[in-house]
Amino acid sequence: MNKVIEVLPDRCKEVFVLSRNEGLKNREIAEKLKISTTAVEKHISKALSIFSFHLKEKYPVDYTFFFLVFSPMLFA
Repeated sequence: MNKVIEVLPDRCKEVFVLSRNEGLKNREIAEKLKISTTAVEKHISKALSIFSFHLKEKYPVDYTFFFLVFSPMLFA
């Protein structure tokens, strides 16, 4: 997972880490980075799409559901 985090665009990576690793809510991330909550949601969505793409590339079985449900635990 860390390899995929490294390929995320900078702002996308920053938002994703604040969300998943630090457990901040979207509103808190928006305030901290001085961006809108909509922008936070878009960055998280983009990050999850990139993760999904890399998971599908590495594993032919669709682990998207597993990743979306358990991702907060994976980065804890």
